[in-house]
Amino acid sequence: ACTPLAVHVRIPFHGARHHPLIAQASARHHERVVPYLEALEREVTLVVEQIGACRTVSRLHVGGDSPGCLGDGDLARLMGLLRRNFHLEQDAEVAIEIDPATVDARRLAHLRELGFDHLVMTVPDAGRDALDHLAGLVATARGLAFTSIDIELAGQAWLAARPLAELAILQA
Repeated sequence: ACTPLAVHVRIPFHGARHHPLIAQASARHHERVVPYLEALEREVTLVVEQIGACRTVSRLHVGGDSPGCLGDGDLARLMGLLRRNFHLEQDAEVAIEIDPATVDARRLAHLRELGFDHLVMTVPDAGRDALDHLAGLVATARGLAFTSIDIELAGQAWLAARPLAELAILQA
């Protein structure tokens, strides 16, 4: 009998918002994404050869510095790779970390189409606009039937009592 696996794919790039020249940073990220996905395909092949037939997955997590730097096509390629090489259980948790500042309703719908059912949103900014945007994303995600939505506070956001109360209301 095989014990189900938990697979974590770490995207090692920083999001474009961390760079002063966003357009140039985005171009550099895209130049690195293709070779990264090619290397990941080789690594998955090696892992599958080692583990053999026991390739059932109960938890899949795509995270790291910024899965958001992967375009829609890149994410589709990644999920295709994982689905071809691993057998996701019917009720597997399929999670992705996202930066709310880089996501909109269209992107959430695409993530859901790819099979993601769990969102982990890291909130670095506790400003009114950021919280309003986050509230919209949570409502959209619920409408798209995401089964789990985690909100993590980063940077100085966790210091503010008001955002904590407002985030608690979002989770209710």
